Amino acid sequence: MKKLTLVLAIGALAACKQTAPAPSESTAPTPAATSTALTMADRAGTYSYDDGKGASGTSVLNPDGQYTDTSTDGKDIETGAWSVDGAGRVCFDPKGDDPKQPNRCYVMSEAGADGTMTATGENGEAVKVKKTG
Repeated sequence: MKKLTLVLAIGALAACKQTAPAPSESTAPTPAATSTALTMADRAGTYSYDDGKGASGTSVLNPDGQYTDTSTDGKDIETGAWSVDGAGRVCFDPKGDDPKQPNRCYVMSEAGADGTMTATGENGEAVKVKKTG
């Protein structure tokens, strides 16, 4: 379930058009420097995800802040609310109080030539995400 949410986060960021950060003396731009100007409507959409460990499926991020993760075999895995925090991370708040589905946030990479991005969670786990609709 964590992997599915990570995929959703990646998909949300993948939908964004990211701009280059302004030059600075820091060694790396913060997520906020590249993506906070984008709205949830920019990030909303349908994304495919794959954690590289056997979990894959589809994440739908609605413009109203709700999301649904569905496994490759069509079963709903997780639903809840999504948002973008002040640091530009995509965050998920699953419905219910299941400790196996905690709130979590992901930093999104820029999309590659094929549109694939990497969503990296606070625990360092990475998921490949690509906007499909």
